Amino acid sequence: MIRHEMKFRKDSQKLHKWRTALSQVVNLFGWTASESRYEYELIQRIVEEVVQRLPYDCFLSFSGEDTRYSFTGFLYDALRREGFKAFMDDEGLVTGNEISQALIEAIGKSKLSIVVFSENYGYSTWCLDELAEIIECMETRNQLVCAVFYKVEQSDISNQRKSYGDAMIAHEKRFGKDSEKVLKWRSALSKVANLEGWHIKQNEYDYEFIERIVARLQFLLTVESATREQRSRHVNG
Repeated sequence: MIRHEMKFRKDSQKLHKWRTALSQVVNLFGWTASESRYEYELIQRIVEEVVQRLPYDCFLSFSGEDTRYSFTGFLYDALRREGFKAFMDDEGLVTGNEISQALIEAIGKSKLSIVVFSENYGYSTWCLDELAEIIECMETRNQLVCAVFYKVEQSDISNQRKSYGDAMIAHEKRFGKDSEKVLKWRSALSKVANLEGWHIKQNEYDYEFIERIVARLQFLLTVESATREQRSRHVNG
C-alpha cells in the first residue's frame, strides 16, 4: 500500500477504497493453504465445502416416524444416485417445538420441494411448519412443489379428514382453535389439493413408485433449468 500511496497520492479516494476492501477481507469465509499438507487436499476440501453451500435440487419434507427408514430413505438414495443434490433433514436439526433455521434455509435454497404425505405427517408440528414454509416459497418465489401421497388420499389432506382431521383437532386443543399457527397450518393443508402429486398404485412396489417419481423430477428440473436460462438470456440480451 505504501507503493500505491506514492503512485496514487493524488487519488486518495482510490486508495481509501482499496484499504477498506482489504480491511473487510477478515470477515470473508475462506481457506488457508497452510492448513493442508498437500494442495490436492486443500482443493478437495474447497470443492466439498462449496458444494455444500450450493442450492439444493430438492428438499424432502416427511414424517420421520412413518417413512425415514423406509420409503423416504429409499427415495433420497435414488435421487442421490441419479445426481440430484437432495436435502433430507438429520434428526438433530429438529429440536424443540419449531423447525430450526437450518431447515428454513434449506427449504429456501431448494429449487423444488417434495412433500411425502403419510398417515402421521399431520400430527407433526415440525412437518406442518415445513409445509407452511414450502407453500410460502411456492407462492412468493415460484418454487416447484410436488407431493407424494403415500398410502393416504389427497382429498383427505386438503379437506383435513381422517388422520389429518384428528391431527388438527389435537393441535387446536393444544394451541387454540384460532391461533395463528393452527390457521397457517390449515391454510397450507388446504392448498395441497392444487399440488402436482403421485399416488402409489395398488400392488405397486415402492421401488417402482420411486422410479416414476425420479423420472418426473428429472423432467421438471430440466424444464425449470431451461426456463431459467431462457429468462436470463432475455434479460441479458
